[in-house]
Amino acid sequence: MTFISKSKIIWLIALFFFPLVGLACPDQIAILVGSWEEGGGKFSLTAQAQNSSGELCKVGETLRLGFSGPGRFSNEGDTSEPQTYISKNSSNRNFYYHGSTGDAITIRAGFGTADAWTESWRADFTIGNSSNNQSTTETENEDDDSYSILSTQAETSAFSAKKNWQIGIGKDRSVLAGSRVAFKIDDNAAASQQAIYQWSFGDGARVRGKVASHTYRHPGTYLVVVTADNRAGQEAVARVKVKVSAPKVAVSFLDLTGSVKLANKNGEEINLGSFSLIADEQKPFVFPADTIIGVGQEVVIDESISGLAHGDYLVLFDPTGRVVAESGLAALKREEATAKLEQLQSSLRETENRLAARATSNRLAAVSAPSANPPSLAEASNTLNTIVLEREGDSLLSWLRKLFKL
Repeated sequence: MTFISKSKIIWLIALFFFPLVGLACPDQIAILVGSWEEGGGKFSLTAQAQNSSGELCKVGETLRLGFSGPGRFSNEGDTSEPQTYISKNSSNRNFYYHGSTGDAITIRAGFGTADAWTESWRADFTIGNSSNNQSTTETENEDDDSYSILSTQAETSAFSAKKNWQIGIGKDRSVLAGSRVAFKIDDNAAASQQAIYQWSFGDGARVRGKVASHTYRHPGTYLVVVTADNRAGQEAVARVKVKVSAPKVAVSFLDLTGSVKLANKNGEEINLGSFSLIADEQKPFVFPADTIIGVGQEVVIDESISGLAHGDYLVLFDPTGRVVAESGLAALKREEATAKLEQLQSSLRETENRLAARATSNRLAAVSAPSANPPSLAEASNTLNTIVLEREGDSLLSWLRKLFKL
């Protein structure tokens, strides 16, 4: 009978047990704020593998990562896309997010090959919201207070569920084109554990996550649908309508101090949160969330708040950088340029019509009275010169020739 020594038994236990301990990491994934260089819409972040106590742990094999959000992701050196994994025996993956404060991002994690891996963990994070630095699939996310819930809201959302699992995403919304609208899942607790949420925003855009945000660039009424399923085989769905209106705002300097007057021309209350004002080459003033102007109302932004000084022109931009309204020289220059362009287009059309009529007349004359002796090359050249000289006398065509340096 063969006996195994006590030391060999301990060695065998260590051989088989310790790899399993390594594979037990992670219990959750967290997104932490990084400490390296930031600024200019660039935010440093870390994806971290953690145990159930929220402490970092080293993964026993390569952990695959997936990044999603409205902005762009890059590696810590900001030279390319981030590496989509946490290496074996490591805990962190540092990266940059390029976007705006209030953006909702998601990191998914799981084991498998680079081309085929299964999602097992998910972390949601709101940029600039320090209260959710530890957001994971195991904990509730804090409310995102960087977007408005005061916009016009009407009907209650539509819900459907199976096996008593219900989810909701609030009421119907009314926003301005270019504004970000955010959503957060509201459900009835335990059934949501390890659930996967799929969002469709009605304009072709899709994302995954328990929180989501989207920017509609064009007016219209869009139906937002979120579907959810969990590992227990339960399913749920919720939907809301988002009415998107084109912003109609008048802006002007109130006086020479730099105070700015804004008038709502939309016919319904509007929210200018994240819109920005620029005067000349000065630093822009960005409106905080829930800057609401009532129907037909005017508001004045004092220069002590905006930091703007009186300038030659004033422009209001939406959060995507599109011009919403302008005044001063900016508006005058745009009007002058538009008028000159319309005048030039009209002159070109008139000239084209006159030249086409003359060409038609010449062809008809040539057909009705053909010459027995075709003109020589020298005669044709003289005729062409005569036509050119005649056209030179036309002040409009002469102006066009000078304009295009013909």
